[in-house]
Amino acid sequence: MAKSMMHKKGLPKIFWAEAVYTAVYLSNRCPTTAIPNKTPFEAWSGRRPSVNHLKVFGSICYSQIPKEKRSKLDESSERCIFVGYSTMSKGYRLFNLQLGQVIISRDVQVDENALWNWEENKVEKKDILISTDKEDEIEPSTPDSSSSQPNDESSTDPTSSNSSSPSTTPKSDKKMIEEFKNDMTQKYEMSDMGLLRHFLGMEIYQEEDIVFICQKIYAEKIMKKFNMLGCNPVSTPLIMGEKLKKEDGGKAADVTHYRSLIGNLLYLTATRPDLMYAASLLSRFMQSPSHFHLGAAKRVLRYVQGTTDLGLSFQKNHALNLVGYCDSDLGGSLDDMKSTSGYCFSFGSAIFSWLSKKQQSVAQSSAEAEYISASVATSQAIWLRRILGRGSADGGSGIYERHRSPAAAAIATVQHQTREEVVVGGRDGSWMKQRWPWEAEAAAGSCVGHRRQSWPLEAAMMLPTRAIVGEGRR
Repeated sequence: MAKSMMHKKGLPKIFWAEAVYTAVYLSNRCPTTAIPNKTPFEAWSGRRPSVNHLKVFGSICYSQIPKEKRSKLDESSERCIFVGYSTMSKGYRLFNLQLGQVIISRDVQVDENALWNWEENKVEKKDILISTDKEDEIEPSTPDSSSSQPNDESSTDPTSSNSSSPSTTPKSDKKMIEEFKNDMTQKYEMSDMGLLRHFLGMEIYQEEDIVFICQKIYAEKIMKKFNMLGCNPVSTPLIMGEKLKKEDGGKAADVTHYRSLIGNLLYLTATRPDLMYAASLLSRFMQSPSHFHLGAAKRVLRYVQGTTDLGLSFQKNHALNLVGYCDSDLGGSLDDMKSTSGYCFSFGSAIFSWLSKKQQSVAQSSAEAEYISASVATSQAIWLRRILGRGSADGGSGIYERHRSPAAAAIATVQHQTREEVVVGGRDGSWMKQRWPWEAEAAAGSCVGHRRQSWPLEAAMMLPTRAIVGEGRR
């Protein structure tokens, strides 16, 4: 394990002792066949080990310089190499590149994708001073910063994070990529076509600091297929306040034509969350559509005509915080008076998860409808946190609700009659689903709050009550 860790990051052999020490530390926290259902650490100490603090050995990191040792204009962090964990204190063992010795620090930001160019910046063995785990060598920090805080702006050196130096720029392992390509070409008939440009109707534009995904060509094909190419564009997918229902007295439309149109719109939502609500609403009438439904669907095409260039933009160097927004209407469906929930989640620069779906039960008030929406969004947030792992756990996850009543109900500690009706009065018989937000806040780090201003453009475009978006906000 030690040799693999050193070769992965290209560390010189002088760090063999630190690598072996770290390998033993990790082995004691991994399952073993010698002790059934326990790790060596648990068998020795009687408690389960935590793995939230584990980092990639040999990664470039930035250790916070205490305020007592710097002035306002000095750098707030110094570049180091992560070489292990301290067993005497809650901190990390870091090799300070300037001092040439190992230090211990708790406030560390790790760039696990970056490699130190050891060929250009050779470190002689005689220049290295390996320190021992002594409490007086731990750099002081605030009590609430006992764990690593990669999103803390005060502990990050902006000149280091934005440097274009070859020694700090994250580099991909070209040798590993070439070996992977060779193995694949030997097993399968394939050819190397370079960076991904097109995939299943999606266009991918990759640059150094941004990845942009859109479906412009696919959208133009849809317009041509339904004879809407060159039509007059509109600024919104649907008309504000327009209500659609199954039995509207309109003339029956071609079912095959309507279903094909809705299917194309649903596929377009892969990169267009602003179409999610409209496509979801119109898909409810695919059984027996009328000309009113077909007219509403063609209006969506007119909106697509003027927004073919829209897509998802994923940018580099953004804070990795999982943030969600949820909203709901009240009795939006005239057929069964059920409300529609909507949410979207972002992780850094762009949203990557969104939904617009009719609720299963009939809400008695707008507060109950939006509370159910917050419950659905909270469940999604917990699922996303488990998938994202360490990245989202650094900053927790926040879910913002436009109105105060559901947010207040989610965080209130006093049971009152109104909230008891919301909790117990679910038509699906499951009060746990609607009680979920404030229980999840304590169990999984998800926080439901209220935000009246600075509502993101993506949420305003996809949620049912925020369909109107002006031209100036695109």
